[in-house]
Amino acid sequence: MTKAKEVVYLLVIIGLGLYIILIAGGQENSIAHSSLNLRLSQPLYLRSVHSDSMIAVQQIHSKYYLIVYFTAHDCYSCLQEFQQWNRLAELYSGNRLEVIGVIPVSDTLQIFSRGIADSLRFALYTDDGRVRNALQIEQTPMKLLFGPSDRLRFIDGPRKDLYTQKLFFTAVQSIVGIPVSRTF
Repeated sequence: MTKAKEVVYLLVIIGLGLYIILIAGGQENSIAHSSLNLRLSQPLYLRSVHSDSMIAVQQIHSKYYLIVYFTAHDCYSCLQEFQQWNRLAELYSGNRLEVIGVIPVSDTLQIFSRGIADSLRFALYTDDGRVRNALQIEQTPMKLLFGPSDRLRFIDGPRKDLYTQKLFFTAVQSIVGIPVSRTF
């Protein structure tokens, strides 16, 4: 084999390897549930961080709602997703999609002292552990997209870079029926 062919084969192998890493990296924590029939079996009650008022997630009047479960201990790159969540909330809140932030009640003080709560453009609620258990959340931030009749449509875990974060938001736009041309 000539030197040129060896270089070409090597580049093809490296290219395939990088492609597989990008695809796997972008989907390792993402599971599409459009074909599953998962529903919330009981109401999920959340307490507002700004008052003692309680809300059942199922009372949200939007067609779709995205629960964003995060903690004060999530890594910096994961917390960079706030910009994307804020953008979704600003563009579609009250109509097609409602974004709901949920944190463990034990993280409330840290979320406020670090200025995270002030940067959010969506409602923030606390969880005493029941929501985390009901939704089987094992890692954070975890995003759960629910559709009509409280059907779980999409689950997504932490995304460490902007490229894979954008893949998630494109998927949400597609499921909700938002024109994908409005990119993030």
